[in-house]
Amino acid sequence: GFLVRYQDISDLDVNMTRGLLAKLAANALGLSDPGTYGTFTDTDSVYVEALYAAGIVGGYPDGTYRPDASVSRAEIAAIVNRIYQSFEPVVPTDPDQDPTEITLRTTEQMIDFIKQKEGFRERAYWDYAQYSIGYGSACGKDDYPNGITEAQADVLLREMLQGFEEKLDKFLAENNIFLSDNQYDALVSLTYNIGSGWMKESALATLLKNGTYSNNELASAIGIWCHVKSNGVTSIHDGLVARRISEINVFLYGDYSGEATGFYSVRFEQTEKGDRARDIAFYEAGSAYDPAFEATSDDGEIFLGWYTEDGTLLTDLRATQDLTVTARWQSDDAWV
Repeated sequence: GFLVRYQDISDLDVNMTRGLLAKLAANALGLSDPGTYGTFTDTDSVYVEALYAAGIVGGYPDGTYRPDASVSRAEIAAIVNRIYQSFEPVVPTDPDQDPTEITLRTTEQMIDFIKQKEGFRERAYWDYAQYSIGYGSACGKDDYPNGITEAQADVLLREMLQGFEEKLDKFLAENNIFLSDNQYDALVSLTYNIGSGWMKESALATLLKNGTYSNNELASAIGIWCHVKSNGVTSIHDGLVARRISEINVFLYGDYSGEATGFYSVRFEQTEKGDRARDIAFYEAGSAYDPAFEATSDDGEIFLGWYTEDGTLLTDLRATQDLTVTARWQSDDAWV
């Protein structure tokens, strides 16, 4: 199901291209749309963007990716190596360690927050992209045939957080970023949920490196990580939207209540005539829709703006509710 016969592959006796390999690898890894576009000058492939955000592929010095070029054995070897390096820390096989021996910067408030969001599962279960157990800790399908207790799950959670803290600490140190405890906690929760791929050239990583951002910019950069992939289809997950808003509140206001309040989402529907800068953004209640995200077209279509379900142009309005909007173009019959 990673590639489609007679669509992605029409001839078995030709060299695989860099673009097709990106689709194969991104689908095999279960990567979702990272919400970043324009990294390369010669492709807007979501598969290439996802692999780039995860640190799996790079481009050429001239800013191109060259999706139509044939892939070499050396390039495939490099990609496979980076995939292995991207795997998160292995869960310990014995979850009976004394939790007091595990040193964390993550606060107990955040540990309780994560437990609340993840819920407890005694036995391993499939969680979209991996098997998990306890409070959402990654594991193998048969690692714990007899299940685990809540006390053991607490240890697994802390062990996992310790590994993610190492990656976050390295990212912060390399970029001279200093965070308050609640900001650090919010990023730990995000990383525990989606992995550390966001630290590599995502919108969130860029904002943190720059050190200057509005609440809405930060909210959208965190909130974009709300997709799941199931049966080959990537979609926005309402539960993850709520979790991202809760983490935004921790980051901005030190609010550990877990409530998904204070921010609204705008979902940008795909259009046949163009492409979107992103498919979802988040805005603080009562604020203007800033930053704005537009749609683009390669065939000269003029973008008129985003329209709500009742036909209202989304312009200088204030965020007062969740919205779903659709792009309209000058050539649309109703608008000529």
